[in-house]
Amino acid sequence: MKNKFFKKSLLILTGALTFVGLVSCTQKTPLDEYVERSTKQYTIEYSNENDIQNQFQGSTKTFDNKKEAYIFALNNFLVNQIVPGDTYQLSYDKKYGSFADNTFAICDVNGDGSDELIVKWITADLKDRLTIVCRFNDRTKTLDQCLIETGATDFYNNGKVIALWADPGKNYGKYFWPYSVYEYDKRDGLYKKTAMVTAWSKEIKPKDSNGNPYPDEIDTEGAGEVYLINELSKSDLVTLPRKGYEKWVGEITKSGKFDIPFKNITKENVNQIGEIK
Repeated sequence: MKNKFFKKSLLILTGALTFVGLVSCTQKTPLDEYVERSTKQYTIEYSNENDIQNQFQGSTKTFDNKKEAYIFALNNFLVNQIVPGDTYQLSYDKKYGSFADNTFAICDVNGDGSDELIVKWITADLKDRLTIVCRFNDRTKTLDQCLIETGATDFYNNGKVIALWADPGKNYGKYFWPYSVYEYDKRDGLYKKTAMVTAWSKEIKPKDSNGNPYPDEIDTEGAGEVYLINELSKSDLVTLPRKGYEKWVGEITKSGKFDIPFKNITKENVNQIGEIK
């Protein structure tokens, strides 16, 4: 794989969530909500498929304008399963559903005044699913990736993203799923990771890997769970009780979720793309 940003993101194995915090036993977990897929089936037909396949050059291709770049990337994804803004080819298996179950949207998801291309690749194993955000670079006339994450993602009106780890490898709690936080940097045109959040459940793990006991002195509410926050701009790992964690994450989510108008990736929907700002 040639794109260093893509490789780094896959190694980190972070995904995203439809909900941050704690849920009761009767509610859907983020994982339950994420794995649900559309049962609709679509037929993708290309009268000029050979011509389309022959013209694809990879992520270094330049374009006259944003609309041309986005349509090209979506057609490339449909025909060749090439990751938008990259040259990496995904492996599609029909057992995960129709290819048209994957979705896309074109909107200003980060509040910079310009429409981005968002693609959700869900017809894959849970740990391999992707959320990709691309922008048109007016200077280089190329399609650049702003973010690529494995798993589900929630975007917020303040330009922040919460992303569930696709494969945590450990059980951090009955209803808590570790995640990363991103914030859009308008100067660089990229989403930058600002924090990683995990939890320590007393019931599941009375002691840590070094033999240290569960911190009852921090869990003053007796919730049986504390939250470990690694803010990348700071050197220390912060451990918070439940109320402290809820206050912390509330500052990230208080702007509300950005409602992304996703559509299924079909030839018809791609052909109907209108004006792009």
